[in-house]
Amino acid sequence: MKKLIRKGLLFAVIIMVPYAALQRYVITHHDHNYPKLTGQHQALITGLSREKRGISPDILQEEFGMSYTPQNLAFNSATSPYGPYYYSFLERKYLDTRAPDNFHLIGVSPVSVMNIRDSLMDGRESFDLIYKLHSVTDEPNLEYLLRKPALKVLYKEATDSFFRRAKREVHVHDNGWVEINMAQGHHRTQGPVSRSYSVSARRIRYLQKTIDMLSKTGRVFLIRMPVSHDVLQFEEGIYPGFDRAMHQIASEKSTPYLNYATRNLSYEFSDKPGHHLTGKSAKEFTHLLSKDIRAFLSDR
Repeated sequence: MKKLIRKGLLFAVIIMVPYAALQRYVITHHDHNYPKLTGQHQALITGLSREKRGISPDILQEEFGMSYTPQNLAFNSATSPYGPYYYSFLERKYLDTRAPDNFHLIGVSPVSVMNIRDSLMDGRESFDLIYKLHSVTDEPNLEYLLRKPALKVLYKEATDSFFRRAKREVHVHDNGWVEINMAQGHHRTQGPVSRSYSVSARRIRYLQKTIDMLSKTGRVFLIRMPVSHDVLQFEEGIYPGFDRAMHQIASEKSTPYLNYATRNLSYEFSDKPGHHLTGKSAKEFTHLLSKDIRAFLSDR
């Protein structure tokens, strides 16, 4: 019996050690969420997938000579619309200390403050693993490494590359930025999904609470990311008064609102509708954003 147990343990070690090594490598190098689930940070970038892919913390650090790197904590429309789950997550992630000239970037778009119902998003953030974790600051985050199947991450990359014909290079940065560069002529196109949208007073209230929380440790800027003309028209259709609402919140909170969606800017997008900037355009945009932030700060 003892000999059988020893053989069983040896077999388990032979299987589990390589699996654990593969699990950690895949999650830390390919999972878009993992860099956002370790450590606490001085300066935060919040929002949805446009901010996740479109704002480079490295460039912000370089432009403003920061001794620390801002952390991009934006996820996507299913995970991080403004609400109690995302607010609680951000509350655990930011360092409650004020540094000179520190600032936070809060990404806003109609979807970030609306309720969405469809076959893919019913329930939205309440079902996401990140909101079930006991810790979102451990390094390494062993709980996430154990609970997130590496094979699922690899399968998603395979389906993106082959089934959706999205030939792209993805670089998951330690600061939370997901840099995506598409091969010329290849764009990921999402199939038709029937959705219903409604403005949420609760999500708007949590956006305001997020501004209040982060304002304690630095200047807050509301940012509306660049999008294509088609996407802008769609958003004006589902929430016609969005810009007016953001201007009102910005005025009440004494917070600048920088709207790049309505500017005539020429950027490349990694998806056919025109939601997400490519890595190259994200860098260009972050330089422009830095210039505008610096101009605002210099006037104060």
